[in-house]
Amino acid sequence: SDRKEPLTLQDIATFIESQDAAPFQLDQIRYMILESKTGKCIGTIDLYEMDWEKDSAHVGILIATEKYRKKRAAFYALQQLLNMASEELELERLLARVQHDNLASQKLFIKTGFRKKIEDLDPKDTDARYTDCDIFERWLNE
Repeated sequence: SDRKEPLTLQDIATFIESQDAAPFQLDQIRYMILESKTGKCIGTIDLYEMDWEKDSAHVGILIATEKYRKKRAAFYALQQLLNMASEELELERLLARVQHDNLASQKLFIKTGFRKKIEDLDPKDTDARYTDCDIFERWLNE
């Protein structure tokens, strides 16, 4: 995210407590990705920086264990999230920040219909965390 300061324990507790709120009151939703045969949690997929006025959000995905990567779990999870974001949350656009050297993530987002977005970085932004990232964008009702 664009957050510059670290999360405090209180920030995390407040986030967890807020998850009982209606989705349209949240600015982040996290889902767990489960291995289909065992039900074991193998990763997460998030919608964050949700902007309900612009009907947009950022998406982030993590397959935590190397053993489960390159097995299409991320692809299927992202497909489900795209459907849910469009049909249930009525979002129109999703964005993803992907590091230049993360070719697996770039391929995942392209395969699921995201396009690399050309964006000029604000020269006043001194936070270097995103200078090595590309922005991918997907309009959900195309």
